[in-house]
Amino acid sequence: MDNMSPNAQPASPENELRLEVHAGPLAGKGFPFVGDALTFGRAPDNDISLDDPRVSRYHAVLRREGERLILEDLGSTNGTLVNGKRIYSPHTLQPAETISIGASVFSVTGFSAPKTVGVAAQSADDRDDIPWQTYQSSASYAFSGGQGGGNWLLWTGLALLAVLIVAIIGASVFLFRNNRQAVTDNIPTVIISSPVNGSEFDVGQKVVVQATATDATGVVRLELWVGGQKVAEAVSPAPKGQSPFTAVLEWTPQVEGSYSLSVRAFNTNGGESAPTTINLNVVGSVLAPRPTATPTPTEIPAVVGTPMGVVRTDLNVRAGPGTQYDVVGRLAAETEVEIVGQNQAGSWWYIVYPDAPDGHGWVAADYVPSNNAETVPVVAAPTPTPAPTDTPTPAPTATDTPVPTATPTTAAPTDTPTPTPSPTVAPTTTISFSADPLTISPGECTTVSWLVTNVKAVYYQGEGVAGDDNGQPVRREECPIETTLFSLRVIKPDDSEETREVTVTVVAKPDAPTDLTVTAVLTDGFSLQWVDHSDNETGFRLYDANANTQLASFGADQTTGTVNGLACGQSYRLYVVAFNDAGESGFSNILEEQTAACP
Repeated sequence: MDNMSPNAQPASPENELRLEVHAGPLAGKGFPFVGDALTFGRAPDNDISLDDPRVSRYHAVLRREGERLILEDLGSTNGTLVNGKRIYSPHTLQPAETISIGASVFSVTGFSAPKTVGVAAQSADDRDDIPWQTYQSSASYAFSGGQGGGNWLLWTGLALLAVLIVAIIGASVFLFRNNRQAVTDNIPTVIISSPVNGSEFDVGQKVVVQATATDATGVVRLELWVGGQKVAEAVSPAPKGQSPFTAVLEWTPQVEGSYSLSVRAFNTNGGESAPTTINLNVVGSVLAPRPTATPTPTEIPAVVGTPMGVVRTDLNVRAGPGTQYDVVGRLAAETEVEIVGQNQAGSWWYIVYPDAPDGHGWVAADYVPSNNAETVPVVAAPTPTPAPTDTPTPAPTATDTPVPTATPTTAAPTDTPTPTPSPTVAPTTTISFSADPLTISPGECTTVSWLVTNVKAVYYQGEGVAGDDNGQPVRREECPIETTLFSLRVIKPDDSEETREVTVTVVAKPDAPTDLTVTAVLTDGFSLQWVDHSDNETGFRLYDANANTQLASFGADQTTGTVNGLACGQSYRLYVVAFNDAGESGFSNILEEQTAACP
């Protein structure tokens, strides 16, 4: 964002804009909007560069036009969404709206609704939705000349009373309609970032739903509903809610079929959003059996109802059930295989593989979902082939030639050395286990990864898993709502165990400081004070919005500070933020100040 032009407008609430990132590659970051435009895209020269294949090189632009913010899609392939709906023309952004670009979700804070809505008077004839009726009395009155004065007063009073009644009725209807509209409008808006509508999952596969809700009063809770039942919820860590509120909700289907997933949001006033719904298909990995060739004497007969599997990723085929065995081939993703056996632990399948010397091979069961394989026999693991040992060649036995004039002598027999077998070296066990990042904010995710070789079994959080992904680390995305200890238990070849652990700390970002003021103007800086609203900050940072650079930092719980080393007679636009391990808070008010004149 260094290429953003400085904004010369005077500081005001409408100009103190900040782009907040709630999901995607830059989740948790915030960017002051001090120029006239922000560009989004995959190319590195955008103001907001997103490493996301669903984002076009130059995807969208957000422009400031007076008091309005205009969002425009730049002809991207996958579109730009506002509150979950794709825009096809320049859109005037409202304060409570969210922007979705690829996997990223943004909001803009620090501006009020543009004054673009006018209110015009409306006659009763135009308001067809109100049951207006005219009432007429059934009594008739006769007037005589002698009663003219009294009747005039009577009719005048009745007319005034009628006007008053009509006014009261009209005011009541007006207030009722406006109050009803206000209640209707005061509900959160929800968008679902992932998965996309129409996605397909396997039975037993975890479905991770990422949703973002916005509401002017704050969102306190998100709920995930499937088939009319609530299956998960996420509660905002802020007692008064937050907006936007991004959360991850999980559900694991147990039966194949089509499902509708709905996310509902609730604000601090008890208002409930309309459900935002996506449809998913859950399949049971039911594979059609293929014809089986007549087994040869070296093959294992197929089980009735041929056990089959499908390879979910490019996968090595090995000579035995473990990564210590040689690779004998490789299968492409979506390849169908016939399963004819398993190892004792049930973690490797013994499959028909014609390219292997004996027509069979072993693949990791975690990567090959199966059907009808529950009763396949246990097949003994082959002994790993040791490295060949060189056999010493015995030295030839020399034959002595007798000399005629000398007494023949008998040569001593030559000992033939006996080769000593080389000891078999057990494969070395390697274990690595980590998480990145180790500190996240509520609603954010971390990646837990491990790489384990030459062991009997691996358990992650008590679940049996593969130790590697075709020689590469296995990665799991985790989105804990509180500080969580993740563990990896490994069973080594000698049946000994080793456990590795890593803690992911969930820390809320600090609240933004307010009321930044300058208490003294210096030739090379300023003395400042502000109001601290948080008790979990690591410190404070002072920024210049003109250059988007940090000028100084201060310790935790400080409410005053001095910045030096600035140019004399120079204008600066100052704001301060609080920060901790989870990231930076929103920013304070912006002050436009000038250092004292040069001496």
